[in-house]
Amino acid sequence: MALPYDLIYEILCRVPVKYLLRCRCVSKGLCYLIDSSEFMNKHLKTSIECNNGGIIIQRDGNFYLADYESLHDDVTNAIEIDDSVKSLLSGAKLVGSANDLVCFANGNNNVIALLNPSTWQCKTLPKPPAKLQRYFGKYTRVVWGFGYDHLSDDYKVVKTKRYFMCDDIMVIEYSLKTNSWKPIQNVRFSRGIFLLQHQWGMFANGALYWQARYYKEKKFCSVIVGFDLGVEQFREVTENLLSLDNLHIPNNYSVNLLQMNEYSAENPWSKAFSVLHNVIGCSNVFRPLAYSESRQEVLMLESNTNLVWHNLESNAIKNVSINGIPKDELIYAHSYTVSLFRFTEDRPLQKPSHETKGKKQPLKKKK
Repeated sequence: MALPYDLIYEILCRVPVKYLLRCRCVSKGLCYLIDSSEFMNKHLKTSIECNNGGIIIQRDGNFYLADYESLHDDVTNAIEIDDSVKSLLSGAKLVGSANDLVCFANGNNNVIALLNPSTWQCKTLPKPPAKLQRYFGKYTRVVWGFGYDHLSDDYKVVKTKRYFMCDDIMVIEYSLKTNSWKPIQNVRFSRGIFLLQHQWGMFANGALYWQARYYKEKKFCSVIVGFDLGVEQFREVTENLLSLDNLHIPNNYSVNLLQMNEYSAENPWSKAFSVLHNVIGCSNVFRPLAYSESRQEVLMLESNTNLVWHNLESNAIKNVSINGIPKDELIYAHSYTVSLFRFTEDRPLQKPSHETKGKKQPLKKKK
């Protein structure tokens, strides 16, 4: 007895990407279904809900992939990205991620490529037009960000520069949908903010975040500012007590980590958990990457050298061992969600055609 269409659809939404790519060879109907935007979006949503993802690691000029759960093994055998992709990323540095895509920059921190680690498909970005690029001088401090705008269903790269001694800021933005750059008009900082301190913003909940500083009552104050990718404007999120300094520097023998509740909420940040100073030893810089499937552990990158699991109940730390990546060597790592996302100009990975006699052949839905 044939399975109902709806059941097949729900089952396939939970199948790992590598098997779905093989399923495309089974029939034209399956190929059409798996390649449809509706199915790709549903599969991504399911992956997010099920915490189905992994991390991409860069060490020297090599890139490795590992799923979350394999990192619980005594020794993880990560997959190295093949030479065809690595050649496109030659000289690039892993700098950020948003959902299912990761972002790379060259030695001058100019964004050069986006990659879907699940399919190994890579896209090189066009350079900004000369009329936009001329606003960013050679010795000008420029900050960047990469994120996903859920309002327009678009991935965006943001490049910003603050004009000297004024509240105006130059912002240009790359849209993956249009594959082009544009200027963002009438962007301003509030309260005389004069410096975004981190070159690369962190993406969360539709916005990019930087720590910034401003001068108030004869002293410098810290603040977190966010650039909303939907409305394309900066806004102040919170100051002082919840600054990024408190995310990373031990205070009273513990490090408090904060989580984002909702960008527009009155109190968008809340305490997620703490790590005792005697557990982390002398390390004072680490970045959370992902929760485990059980939500009882958090995967963290410590001092850009070690991956560790932090148990939220026992407060214990477990080191992650990966073949080919020696401990205490400099690495970069970002998390990603498993997905079928394909750049629009990409051809299917397998050869089966989507067409028969000039018409697409979807799976037939039983009445």
